[in-house]
Amino acid sequence: MEDIVSYVHGRLIPADKIGVSSRVLEIENLLSKQPWVVRSIGIWGMPGIGKTTIAKAAFDQTKGNFKSRSRFIQNFEREFEKEGMSRLRGQHLPSHVKEKLDINRSITNNSQREESVFLVLDDVRNPINAESFLGGFEWFDPGSVIIITSRNKQVLVQCRMVEIYEVKGLDDKEGLKLFSQCAFGEPKPEDGHLKVSEMIVKYANGNAKALSHYGNELKGKKPEEMEIEFCKLKLNPPAEILEVFKNSYNELSENEKNIFMDIACFFKGDKVDRVMQVLDGCGFFPCIGIDYLVEKLCGVKSIQPLLDNEETKPNGEENEREDIESILLEASGLSFVVDPGAFQDMCNLRLLKIYSSDPERRPGLDLSMGLLYLPYELRLLHWENYALRTLPEEFDPDNLVELNMPYSQLEELWEESKNLNSLKTINLHHSEKLVHIQELKDAHYLQLVDLQGCTSLQIFPVIEHLNHLQVLNICGCIGIKMFPEVPQNIKELSLKGTSISEIPASIESLSKLVKLDLGNCKELLNFLVKIYNMESLQKLNLSGCKKLKSFPEIPNRVENLQYLGLSGTAIEELHTSLSNMVCLKVLEVSKNLKPPFSLKDLKDLKVVEIDEEIHKTS
Repeated sequence: MEDIVSYVHGRLIPADKIGVSSRVLEIENLLSKQPWVVRSIGIWGMPGIGKTTIAKAAFDQTKGNFKSRSRFIQNFEREFEKEGMSRLRGQHLPSHVKEKLDINRSITNNSQREESVFLVLDDVRNPINAESFLGGFEWFDPGSVIIITSRNKQVLVQCRMVEIYEVKGLDDKEGLKLFSQCAFGEPKPEDGHLKVSEMIVKYANGNAKALSHYGNELKGKKPEEMEIEFCKLKLNPPAEILEVFKNSYNELSENEKNIFMDIACFFKGDKVDRVMQVLDGCGFFPCIGIDYLVEKLCGVKSIQPLLDNEETKPNGEENEREDIESILLEASGLSFVVDPGAFQDMCNLRLLKIYSSDPERRPGLDLSMGLLYLPYELRLLHWENYALRTLPEEFDPDNLVELNMPYSQLEELWEESKNLNSLKTINLHHSEKLVHIQELKDAHYLQLVDLQGCTSLQIFPVIEHLNHLQVLNICGCIGIKMFPEVPQNIKELSLKGTSISEIPASIESLSKLVKLDLGNCKELLNFLVKIYNMESLQKLNLSGCKKLKSFPEIPNRVENLQYLGLSGTAIEELHTSLSNMVCLKVLEVSKNLKPPFSLKDLKDLKVVEIDEEIHKTS
């Protein structure tokens, strides 16, 4: 056992290597658990995170156990290109290993004396080069240790590392200590510098290289000077930091670059599912691409300064209108006339988002001259406060994945039916002039329809054949009087504030429905639904249905319902069979409910709201 773990003992890590010792111990622990053969570990992390520093510390601490048979090859890729494989082997591999590789003789030859080696290949980018250099692990004697560092996890997988160790960034305490030592020569900043130091540490996000650089650049500055200089550094990142990230970006495939550019420049802050949906519509295979992107660019959010840097932007010659693939316009308070042919030559435009971050200052884009054209390649059309009554007549939405136009002046989407083969989302909420939605029979993959607050909407298209539809929201559509026929796979149905007066019995067959919101349906007279047949229903809201006088008996157990809203109704009595709602946690009722009203059998009930009075049960 002592032989197996003997390499973990050695000299102490220097005190100024903040955060290194604990990470070296973790690596040593992973190696010590491997069988007494050729032990290997890959060290993976974003540029500047400390991979080389940690690998060098582990090497220095352990190399004494291997005598002269230890080698640390820094910048392996550069050395491989410079020296070539044969010469590099001659410089760094012990003679007995090189002999085996050169004459292609197996290590099972008992005439050879066993001599374990310790090799570190630093910053490997091409797994083929590393594998060619090593020739496979079978040439190395038992007890040998191979460490490879890379910013790309896939490189380590392809090099068949037994363990892969991800280097996490420094925590706030470690980061503050490192920055303080570089900036002030002390392990902790003085009180006057503490606030700005903490701000810088947070921005660096645990990246040791960035913290060291910022500390050295801001050395000797007063707090207010330090803050100003740091703002300048953020606007104009240092060339040495940019270059590291630039190299990582350049190593991506074209598909990965497309995904990265879209995420970093367009989808910041969006939900993952939505981004995946749009990117999939662009043909980027995001389910695979994003995983590879994370593995290649660990800490991807730190690369944003690279994209903002002028040197990395296309020059004027390349930046023709036909090359534009995305437009992101924050239009708060803007006011200008849009040319009817503004998008005429943008034949490759995939993503268009015009929005306002300030709800008090809506976009003032003047479309009084009309809009003649939208590109065929559009996957995302997000245009808040769109000012025309319809979309361009010639627009073919065959590639469109998401139509997101809240608070628009639309009366209808288009005058004739269109190809909607890719459409997954329609969001037109609070488009108060919208009168009707055209036929959706070709929208086979539609998943979400949000028409909340479309108060003029009176005619709703047939959607029961749309088997992928999961969410329908027509809350506040007071012109809707008939309950829509919905597909069997629907999960959320929100009809709050509509004018429907009855619920069809067919709703009981919606076995996947999780949420049914009928609140403030003031024309609803009866609710005769056998909810015990709706096995997935978790939330039922009937609050505000003023004409509703009764709630049906529940003769069978209801296993999943957790919320029941009955406040603001005319219901005066609840049947004792309500106790069959065995999972009910929240119940809202009205003050006019007559006793006896017993809840003793509802063991999971946590909150009872009686109009505005809230009672918590123990």
